[in-house]
This record gives sequence, C-alpha cells and structure tokens, in this order.
Amino acid sequence: MKKIFVSAYLCGNLGDDLFIRTLIQRYPNIQFEAIAEKGYQKSLKSHHNFKIIQSELSEISNNYLAVVEIGGALFQQISSKTDIPSYRKFFLKKFPHYFVVGSNFSEYSSTAYVNNYNYFFKKIDGAVFRDYSSYNLFSHLNNIKYAPDVVFDYNIKKYNMVSKEKTISIVPIDLNYKKRVNKNIISMYNAEYISKLVNVIEDFCKKGWKINLISFCDFEGDSKAIDRIVAALSDKSIKNVTIFNDNKIDAKINAIAKSSFLISSRFHSMILGWKFQIKQIVIPYSKKTTNVIRDLFPKQETVLLSKLKLINLSASLKQANTIPLEKLRQCERKSVNQFHYLDVFLKKYN
Repeated sequence: MKKIFVSAYLCGNLGDDLFIRTLIQRYPNIQFEAIAEKGYQKSLKSHHNFKIIQSELSEISNNYLAVVEIGGALFQQISSKTDIPSYRKFFLKKFPHYFVVGSNFSEYSSTAYVNNYNYFFKKIDGAVFRDYSSYNLFSHLNNIKYAPDVVFDYNIKKYNMVSKEKTISIVPIDLNYKKRVNKNIISMYNAEYISKLVNVIEDFCKKGWKINLISFCDFEGDSKAIDRIVAALSDKSIKNVTIFNDNKIDAKINAIAKSSFLISSRFHSMILGWKFQIKQIVIPYSKKTTNVIRDLFPKQETVLLSKLKLINLSASLKQANTIPLEKLRQCERKSVNQFHYLDVFLKKYN
C-alpha cells in the first residue's frame, strides 16, 4: 500500500478530526501516517488506513509519495514574524510532492507575510482554499483553487437526522484561550458571551427544553467555557443540561443531528448545522467563519461578539435559520474539489 504523510492539527479538535476522516475515507487504498500523541489513534481506530507514528519529524522515512497538509486555519500570522515556519521548509525539501487541502488564509498583519507565502505556494503541487478571501490573495498562481469546506464532503448518513428532539445544542469556545491569534480582541467579550448563553439556557429550561453543551476541542479550552456556563446556572436548569466533553466524536455529532436549534461558535459546528439542516445562530470569533458565511449564505443569522450586549439571544432564536437545501447540495458537490490536486496526482497509483 502506497503511503502519504499527513500534517494536521491532531489535538482532539472535532473539525480537524473530520478532515482526517474525510481524507482517509476518500482514498481507502492509500496508507496515511501522521505524528501525534499515541492516544489520538483511538478516535480513528476503525479506519485501517490511518496510523499514528512515534517519531521526530526530522527522523521520518523517505518512503512517502507526498505530504498532505490538511486543516482549516493553517496560515495565521501569530506574531510579527513573517518567515515560513521551519517544518514547512523541511517538507519542501523532504517530500517530492506537497499538497495543501482545506485551509483559509485569514489572519495576517503584514504584506511581507503574504509575499513569503506567495513564494511558498509557487513551490508546492497545489493548494485549495475554503474561502474566496484567501483564494483571491493567491489566485494569480496556476496551482491555487477554491472549493467549499472539506466537511461538506463528510458522509453523515449514519447519524440520526429524522427524530428532532426538543433540544438546543450549544457549541461554545473559550474566548480567553491564550494561543488564539485575536485573543486580545475577543477576550474582552468573555463575560457577556457566557452571560448570554446562560440566559438562553435558563429561559428555555423553564419552557421544558433540554440543552446540550458540546466541547469541540478541550485542548483549546472549550470545556472551560462549558464549566463557566454551568457554574452560573441554577440547580433546576443544570438537571436539563447534558455535557459532551470527551473524545467521542460520533456522540457529539449525533447530539447535534437530533437538535431542533443550534448555537454555534465553532466553525465546523456551523457546517454540521447546515448539513443537518438545523436552524441556528452563529456567534463567530474569527474571520474564517464570517468569510465563509459571506461566500455561501450571507443571510445566516449571525451575532457578532461586539453586538452581543445589544441583543436578547433567547428572542433571537426565533430568527434562527439554515442554509437552503439546494445551496447545501451545491456545496457538497463542489467540496470534492478540495482534493483536486491530490486526485490528479493519485490517479497514476489506482
């Protein structure tokens, strides 16, 4: 079986886990290998063609056809530094072929950073971005394409989409997470953010609704946000709350699938809400979400963090909506183009 090395954010982030699932299901005859914590393998144990290897990056073998860097916010200018990171330079030298799948290029502060990546993208086989803002930065290059997010291509048939329950699922984030690029801006809204979510839960529990609080990434503090919410709830409301903060991906997705409403702060919570056709309100924390909303469904009911203080979130749920089914199907069809360059490359090995 031919092997491809995978570079991804393997930290128990549900969205990135779905990227990996979609990738390895698309190419069942390719062995994909990645470096990550040993326990990560558990979330993908049912897939025969994905393996975690215990190795230093500098010591990996030369037996790979290519490297695939797959993920969402792969390109973020975290500091004033504008250089290409050393691991990407290593990949350029180590592997004969290099592909970027599924990303956006939304957080940067200097033209030098963009210019350096202009040089980088010229050197690789191909990159496919998930928003037009990113694509337009590099569309002058002949190895750059746009396609809707990878997770639009994720197969959801195994989930329970028929029986909607009197349940609201909330997928929060920790606005105080220190490694977020825009942390200094969004952290100032943390108290209001938690307060508004608490108010929604209290209001709807009084009406007999159940609430799911779902952590998409414990590593980035989603569970801390959930803890803050729960700490502010009345004992009566807590009895109606179910918390999902383990690594059981399918249980979390099933909980969303069966919900009547969804409040999404996580990007892929929004995408799953669209795929399951659940009415939702999106509270984005990053341009990566607002850019995709603008591209695909500008009418999505959205509450910016800066506007939270001005609205009654419980009342706003009456305006919750979801992407039209026809548009969803279009996104699902077009999302396979995220793998365009990899498809062309791997044809010779079929």
